[in-house]
Amino acid sequence: HQAYTGNQGFEMAKNIKPDAILLDINLPDVSGWEILKQIREDKDLRLINVHVMSAYDREVTANYQENEEYLPKPVTLEMLDKAFANIST
Repeated sequence: HQAYTGNQGFEMAKNIKPDAILLDINLPDVSGWEILKQIREDKDLRLINVHVMSAYDREVTANYQENEEYLPKPVTLEMLDKAFANIST
């Protein structure tokens, strides 16, 4: 499933309860950091694996949370394969 805004993605996650989330920090409606915070505060979503991707290393370094995976943009298929392999183990 794919969402194009943070709020849409959060609502979708609440309905679907996915195994993992690939979250872009630069969303058109809200910061990905805000969505990550909402995910971690939601009792049904907080344990879901979240892979954060951002083109801004400095921003990610400043806000990086140790329990999140980070994918620098541009994200390659190899990077996604590795991320999803980690999810399935």
